[in-house]
Amino acid sequence: MSHQYSFNEDPIGCGLVGCLGGLIFGLVGGGILLVVAALTAAIVTPMPSPTPSQTQPDLQVTVDESFLNRFTNQPAEGMIRIDVLPDNQVQLIVNTTIQIFGAATPVQITGLFEMQLIQQKLQVQLIDTQVLGIPPSVELANFFSEDLSIINQDLNAIIDDISGVLGTSIVVSNVNTTETQIQLDIQEIR
Repeated sequence: MSHQYSFNEDPIGCGLVGCLGGLIFGLVGGGILLVVAALTAAIVTPMPSPTPSQTQPDLQVTVDESFLNRFTNQPAEGMIRIDVLPDNQVQLIVNTTIQIFGAATPVQITGLFEMQLIQQKLQVQLIDTQVLGIPPSVELANFFSEDLSIINQDLNAIIDDISGVLGTSIVVSNVNTTETQIQLDIQEIR
């Protein structure tokens, strides 16, 4: 004798199966709706892009005045000293001798420079030149002017060298000086 089960005759079993099916269907359906809602929100919401003023620098380089003075190429006759000043200024002091009527006369030439960023390139500009020891002449007043373009090219070549070593394109995003240090903030170009 075969026994057939009839759902119509067992209302309790039928209710339990229906309840269990409804519960599973509700949980799976609700989970799918949450995943779809999260994916939609992630796709539709744009990610804010960082701006250089809001982010920390990727690399910060600090150069101390004593380091610059140790590795400055000294002239055959005389001495060069670098003095880092606040407000992005650097003073270059050259003590040398010049021949005046066959006699060696000591001369001190001081150049005051300002460092600034122009189109994300570090640029040095001459602010003032002073000559002590002899009456100022046009040649000595322009003592530093001839080398400015070379200095600026060298500074930007250093940034290019750092970029090559790091394997990524970088720019200087900020320059700041204290009484004894030059600080450069460098950002990766993304």
